[in-house]
Amino acid sequence: MGKLAKTVWIFLVIVSMCVSFTGCSGDDTAFLNSVIKTASIQSAKEQTTMSIKLDTNSPFIANDPELRKVYNFINCLTLTANQTYIQDKAKNAISANTDCTIATDDMSFKVTVWVDAAKDKLVEIFKIPSIAKLALPQEYENAQYMVMDINAMAGLDSAGMNMDYLKDMIPASFEMQDKYMAFLQNYVKATAIHTPVIKRTKQTAQGTAYELNLSDKGLKDLIRLAANDFAVNPQTREAVKTFALDIAGYYEKLSPTVAQYNIKSQIESAFAYLELNPSDNITIVNAFADKLDGVKLLGDQGIKMTFIVNSSGYIVDSDTTIDISLDLAAGQRLFAGTGSDDQGNSAASESTHFNAVVKYHTVLSDINKIKSVDMPVLTEENSINYIDLIQQDQDKYDDPGLIVEEEEAPVPEGEIQVRLPWGGRIEFENKPVMSDDTLYVPLHEFVAALYGESWWNDDEKQLYVRSYGTLMHYTPNDDKIYTDSIIYLLSRPTKTFDGADYVPLRSFARIFDLSVVWAEEKSTAYLSY
Repeated sequence: MGKLAKTVWIFLVIVSMCVSFTGCSGDDTAFLNSVIKTASIQSAKEQTTMSIKLDTNSPFIANDPELRKVYNFINCLTLTANQTYIQDKAKNAISANTDCTIATDDMSFKVTVWVDAAKDKLVEIFKIPSIAKLALPQEYENAQYMVMDINAMAGLDSAGMNMDYLKDMIPASFEMQDKYMAFLQNYVKATAIHTPVIKRTKQTAQGTAYELNLSDKGLKDLIRLAANDFAVNPQTREAVKTFALDIAGYYEKLSPTVAQYNIKSQIESAFAYLELNPSDNITIVNAFADKLDGVKLLGDQGIKMTFIVNSSGYIVDSDTTIDISLDLAAGQRLFAGTGSDDQGNSAASESTHFNAVVKYHTVLSDINKIKSVDMPVLTEENSINYIDLIQQDQDKYDDPGLIVEEEEAPVPEGEIQVRLPWGGRIEFENKPVMSDDTLYVPLHEFVAALYGESWWNDDEKQLYVRSYGTLMHYTPNDDKIYTDSIIYLLSRPTKTFDGADYVPLRSFARIFDLSVVWAEEKSTAYLSY
């Protein structure tokens, strides 16, 4: 039951966080109507300002110079976006222009983007910042715009990635907007929660002010209420199940890797179990809620949202502060289903905390008054086709550590080959091994082929891996890989062969968002994104 309970709990938390009203009070109902009406806006100007302040004692950030750079950059960053958009009534097409300013303590730069999207196309046009031109080939020195035609990328094989899914991205995104609105309405009709969350506070010159305030305890109480309603109310479960399946379907359309996990079937199984065992539901959710009470989720500022609804019923101003405060080790133990320390990461992670204060403020104006969005006039001289640029990079790609062939060379008898997404094979000094019906590959050589690094920490008796900014570690012969906040469970324990460290290929590759296809007749494992 553990896996099923966790699956359902993930969606319970999503529901509690995204549904900030219950429909059981006049204020909640009025605000929901404003949310729905605002979603129907066909054109407007929108200004959003956002900042994030991070604070953590994570040893991974303290000991990794690259991560510290990112950490410090985020802490001094403010993002401002000014957008003008227009969409048709059926939400089948949208045109938008966004001026985005990224500012730090001592510098700022502007990025301008135009979007022309419909159910059968998505074209994004970027104004190339002057500083970015320094990295472009000389033939593009006069270019002003970068053009990315997403649909033109569908059907391409780029660096081992099949891009067919891109043709589904736009229609799927438009569909999800409608499904989200339908979920909000269905959930409000179904829920039996009688505690108002959104409250009307005052009348201003702009309109009626509403406010949501949740402390750490208030959020946990809301989660407990939502969980108990979910446990006993079949209408609520059906609304959540429908939306959960909608979310899974959306990501399955966009990611072949996600589709391999059969998330929909897992959701169906989880909800089927709940229907078959109604007497267990209350016990399960309250046991989890009791454990959740001992895990801090929010800092002193909690969650505070203020909204202004104008006389026409549109939300024209929203101001949000979310103060996240997490004890990472406590969270790991919670989702491992235990309160004991043996599921923790290490002595360091037992005291690792992560705090993030997220602030964003959005103002809408000129609602339904915008008649058109001016798009730039593109010529061969002033624009770059993104696909052409990528293709040039691929043509120049040459790494002496890889062997890239037009045709695959035969695999010597008794050996196993692993091929990379971009078309080369990994040249192993320590050969891959098939053990317990599982393909194992040497850790250090595999990670190096993915442009990462790995090493042995003799003090901790741990193997460490750093790749694409992520630091992870594990104990030899264990089946768990630890990062600062996530535990990855491997299909088989790691092993040692002839003094070399090995990992099970398929489940280890998933950590890097890689899938594996095994071709028995060629003794070859193909990696792909």
